[in-house]
Amino acid sequence: MKTYIKEIPTSELNSILLLAQKANPGLSAYVLKDRLSSMIEYDYHCAGLYLENKLIGISGFWIGSKFYCGKYMELDNVFIEKEHRSTGLGERLVDWLEQHAKNLNCQVIMLDAYTSNTRAHKFYMQKNYEIIGYHFSKTL
Repeated sequence: MKTYIKEIPTSELNSILLLAQKANPGLSAYVLKDRLSSMIEYDYHCAGLYLENKLIGISGFWIGSKFYCGKYMELDNVFIEKEHRSTGLGERLVDWLEQHAKNLNCQVIMLDAYTSNTRAHKFYMQKNYEIIGYHFSKTL
């Protein structure tokens, strides 16, 4: 079966909402669509992983710059359909994102992973990602 990865054009980003809802099951479709619209205003991008033209994986990303690391790519909501996990497709998606970050002259690629998601921790550590801090959050 043919798989491929591409950046999803902004005009087609609504196609990610089904997978975004699976990645964020506590959020309604309405909230996700509203937030996606807002994220696009802040230059949100998304890579799509396709199997025979069916979207089976996504990873949002932003490009930014910080004092401590320079230009970076931040990944967001890296998600692969459950039946396609542990098949090497997640690694292909992350490898594509890393190459894309290099092509954009980013010095660093970063992401957040929930503390309870030990499978993600293992995956990223095997790909030489390091835990360098804690992400703090406060609901306002």
